[in-house]
Amino acid sequence: MTQTILHPNPTDDIQSVPQWTDDCWKRYYELNNRCQYSRLYHQKRHSFYSFWDNFFTAMSLISGTAIFSTLQYENHDLNKWFGGAVVIMTAFQLVFGLKDKAHLHAGLSTEYKKLESAQVAKGVLDSQLLDVYEAAILSIEANEPPDLPLLVRICQNELAFANGGKVTDICWFQRWTAHFIPWSSVD
Repeated sequence: MTQTILHPNPTDDIQSVPQWTDDCWKRYYELNNRCQYSRLYHQKRHSFYSFWDNFFTAMSLISGTAIFSTLQYENHDLNKWFGGAVVIMTAFQLVFGLKDKAHLHAGLSTEYKKLESAQVAKGVLDSQLLDVYEAAILSIEANEPPDLPLLVRICQNELAFANGGKVTDICWFQRWTAHFIPWSSVD
């Protein structure tokens, strides 16, 4: 079976084929960067929530097993401590909805991946296609929970470093607490 390779028809009007302009390149770079750091942000949030959900599930299982194993010794004080640990960890998982938040961020990350894929498949983007691309980003952003500005900056730094750009210094304490504290700036 032979494979047919389609080539542009040389008689086609050159104006009908989208062309990259300086403005289109600039917009494309800005939109693509926005899409990439949003994808990276949601991957980080998904990993964060998944880790803590798995951690509390494992600790609840261990504590529950400890309760069961200490029943034969009738050590009521130890049973109370392990029972309290199970209740606290399970309540934390349910109240904060760790599994639901992990699922939400995984879905948002996937949406950004699909958008990047569709954008690459389009090839050359003119102003109208860039408008569609921006509208798709805004549509995904409409479903996002409020972001953590410092975590966004960390993601932007990672992309800037990968692309040889300028990186903003972030102190170790802010970096370690970026998932917990909604830092508004990098001081």
